[in-house]
Amino acid sequence: MSGLLILGLVFALFFSLGVEPGVASGRQEAKVNQDHDRVLYVTGAAREQVPNSNAQISLGVEVRRESAEDAHREAAERAERVVSVLRSLGVRELSTTGLQLRVEHRTVDGSREIAGYVAVNTVEFVTDVDAAGEAIDQSVSAGATRIQGITLRPDPALLSEAMKRVERAAARDGVARADRVLVELGLERKEISSVRLIDSGYISPQDGRGGMLMRAEAFDTTPVEAGTSSAEARVELRIRY
Repeated sequence: MSGLLILGLVFALFFSLGVEPGVASGRQEAKVNQDHDRVLYVTGAAREQVPNSNAQISLGVEVRRESAEDAHREAAERAERVVSVLRSLGVRELSTTGLQLRVEHRTVDGSREIAGYVAVNTVEFVTDVDAAGEAIDQSVSAGATRIQGITLRPDPALLSEAMKRVERAAARDGVARADRVLVELGLERKEISSVRLIDSGYISPQDGRGGMLMRAEAFDTTPVEAGTSSAEARVELRIRY
């Protein structure tokens, strides 16, 4: 009888406190899960145009001769003249990026025979956009026969500052997007629980796009238009509400 009496008092105590035996821990777990589910993931993005001030240019000397020795020697001599001119112009990051020597064949009366040899020397350098046209023209006069490509890019210091701005702007954009969604649903942002930088970098114009290389009789110097590069960033925010 005493055991039954004690058990009855325990049940009475639980019910008087509004607690159901075996259910309290389950309710607490459900509340935790509910709070965990109240999370909004949103992506913010930003972009800024940065003026290009540097030009990375690749030039080549191509020579065709009957013998490999003649082709190699003349290509080397022309390349040396081109390099000397570029040094006198004060270009930066000047380097030899390619040396090639290949044989060319032709078919005569069904037979394949050697037609000659081709030597190609390639150099690459960086200069200010305003000086790029003159560097190209003087290189051609010195013996360059191929313009391999040109890539335009911003000053590193300006690009670094622009990247900092777009990363901050991307975070603000993500918060603004989240707030618009939550307000529309009648909810309120509590905290930003995590931030992840998805992408950060810049996009420069490709050869012939954005910065264009042109040649015409009307120009004294080959004009190179600088154009701009795009500094871009994307962030992912995890927001509790």
